[in-house]
Amino acid sequence: MKALEKNVPSSRVIHKLEASENHTPYSIDNLVLSLLTQLSFHLEKKNNSEIAGKACFSVVMDYISCIPNPNLKAEKFLLSLIKNRYSFEKLIASGFVAEMESQISILHNPTRCDHCKKLNITNQKLLSAIKQEAESDFGIGTFGHILSTGRKLSQINAIHAISKLVVRKSALFKLIIQGNGLSLLTNFLTDSSKIISSNAVLYLCHLYQNIKKQTLVGKERIVVSLKHVIQRLFQKCAYKEALSDVTFCVNDINVFACRETICENSNYFNAMLRGYFSENSKTVITMPDISAETLTTLFHFLHGCKTENSCAYIKRIPFAVLLELLGQCEKFLLFDVKAYIEDRLCHSLFPNTVCKIYKVAKINNSPALIKKALQFVLAMDVSQRDVLLKCFQEFFESRRKI
Repeated sequence: MKALEKNVPSSRVIHKLEASENHTPYSIDNLVLSLLTQLSFHLEKKNNSEIAGKACFSVVMDYISCIPNPNLKAEKFLLSLIKNRYSFEKLIASGFVAEMESQISILHNPTRCDHCKKLNITNQKLLSAIKQEAESDFGIGTFGHILSTGRKLSQINAIHAISKLVVRKSALFKLIIQGNGLSLLTNFLTDSSKIISSNAVLYLCHLYQNIKKQTLVGKERIVVSLKHVIQRLFQKCAYKEALSDVTFCVNDINVFACRETICENSNYFNAMLRGYFSENSKTVITMPDISAETLTTLFHFLHGCKTENSCAYIKRIPFAVLLELLGQCEKFLLFDVKAYIEDRLCHSLFPNTVCKIYKVAKINNSPALIKKALQFVLAMDVSQRDVLLKCFQEFFESRRKI
């Protein structure tokens, strides 16, 4: 172009182009693609990476797909963008992988149609190149950066790319579990934008299916995490969905329940509401010696909310309520719920909680929990002398009071 500005004879410029390309030297696609290729090689700053934006690469991909014999510089341009680390992040965040998928979807017969065959070969080259970059240390770091600091659309494009490109177990675990990729995807499932929520469902299923196909050692934890997300997507809180027809008044707080459901799942409430007690005919019943939050939690269990995977309320049971629940389970004869609470308390053993758990376990006859509490104290770091001695002192005091 500079030669033309200096009044150099056009025949000399055309001769140079003919020597380097078989395409018509003055065709607009050849000149534009030459310019784009040179720019892609000389990107030195991320803030100059607009050339890697969707507006640019989608046009080049459309050109490759629609022209019977596209200029080879189009493929060269896209490959150079992928391999240029100043533009890789922009490509991922802008949905380069999704655009590749949409181009592949227009193939009607790669085995018989020459155009489709060439297009398929080009896509395979691009896919191989971007997979290589994605699984490099730089690529994993780039994905992590997008997941932690990117905007919503960039994040979901990154998650989609991860599900397509990243195969290594350690990299998947780092991005999906430690990098909160799965947590972000869970939030996108209920996003107000229909496009984002729909894509999130598709990407979640795609991620699960891809991991299941792989023969990765130790992939179980990732698969289990994905299963939990899928379960939460379709499961609802049974207690909130139930129709209530009886009210329990606890310290001026009303707690609602379905009479038939709690009677079927608890002998205690069955005797109270269907037996010969005065509560049989009442719709408002006063409940002493229990907190409203603990009774509400019990009703979640009795209505069918069995684990934290199906009910967000159960997942967030406060520590104080867990302690009270252990005793109330004995009172209401809910031994399956008691076993669940014991397990939750085992995972709540810390230097500042172990004595409280031990005391409640002793009062409510929970041998397994008593054993776990004692083992926790005996296994404490001896170098933390003051903490250890304080725990033992509280143990001895609690034994004298019980």
